[in-house]
Amino acid sequence: MTMYSHGEFIPFRDYMQTCLYHPEFGYYMKPQQKLGKTGDFYTSVSLGNLMAGCMLAHMRRMIDQYADGDVQIELVEWGGGEGKLAADMLDDLQLQDPALYARTRFVSIEYSPHHRKVQQNALQAHLNKTSWMTASAWTKEAEQDPGRFRILYANECLDAFPVHRVVYEQDGWKEIHVRQREDESWEEARMPLSREELHGYLQHAVIDRGIIPAPGQQLEVHLDGLKALDELVKPLANGMVLLIDYGDVAEELYSEHRMNGTFMCYKDHVAFDDPYRYPGTCDMTAHVNFSSCLDVLNHAGFQTAELQTQKAYLVENGLLEQLSEHQHTDPFHPDAKRNRAIRQLLWSDQMSELFKVLTAIRQPASS
Repeated sequence: MTMYSHGEFIPFRDYMQTCLYHPEFGYYMKPQQKLGKTGDFYTSVSLGNLMAGCMLAHMRRMIDQYADGDVQIELVEWGGGEGKLAADMLDDLQLQDPALYARTRFVSIEYSPHHRKVQQNALQAHLNKTSWMTASAWTKEAEQDPGRFRILYANECLDAFPVHRVVYEQDGWKEIHVRQREDESWEEARMPLSREELHGYLQHAVIDRGIIPAPGQQLEVHLDGLKALDELVKPLANGMVLLIDYGDVAEELYSEHRMNGTFMCYKDHVAFDDPYRYPGTCDMTAHVNFSSCLDVLNHAGFQTAELQTQKAYLVENGLLEQLSEHQHTDPFHPDAKRNRAIRQLLWSDQMSELFKVLTAIRQPASS
């Protein structure tokens, strides 16, 4: 895939952006299976409707606690991919609480045209209360109509934004740039930081926290993701934010045992760290710095925030109550499959402690 003229060094962030979001060649823009057995990776949503059930239980509790009377409810999914999570949640809500379902609107903020089409198929039963909007259109509407109780949620969205890869050296910070050689191979170079915002981020998110990286240590910076988060939460005057992703606080992400950072690629359920092997045909991700996400939410005026492991979140919101006692010997019986899925969510290394859940509430000052 030829993306840039040969010999031109560009920040790694630009290379990653093109690999993921090029209109023709970008991984997320192509009409190909990405989740599940025939895709490149699994998410918690792949394991039935368990995640949706726990999230809905949490949301309903927050609505009861913070939403006044019969105020209109708006569920807003950011980067919903194939739409399964939203469909499962709306199905459950319609069944469990028809009155709440009747005053609930669903909005999908989805960048990929392919995923929007897939979501339309997944949400056929709920199209009368579903809208697809750009981030800018939704934020404008939220500013003009602050009366709704809005719940903005995202499951494995922030990790899909391109990252800057930087290196701590004795003479200061350097950023990884790349260029394509005449033979189509890629070459890396450590060059000065490409954006002024990187200096501010590294000072605030790393040095000011007392974190001193080891010489030669690499780390990733989610400037794009944090900017997008900031733009979305600012107009959310009354409601809740729920972010689920793999990541940690800054002190863990930038500790010396992570000399090579957290950047990874996934293809056919195989993880590797060479971003130049399958450009445009593999997923590229890096762990989310939840300390910076908390900073964004605090700056936007959210009064309460909590960060916990996905395991703790699921248990707190009723996952164990969905276990079934059964005597079935058939391993493919629905009860047996459901119990296996619950065990996988709670005890799989990839879906229990590694994933974190960040929740925050914001209410009008007069509340």
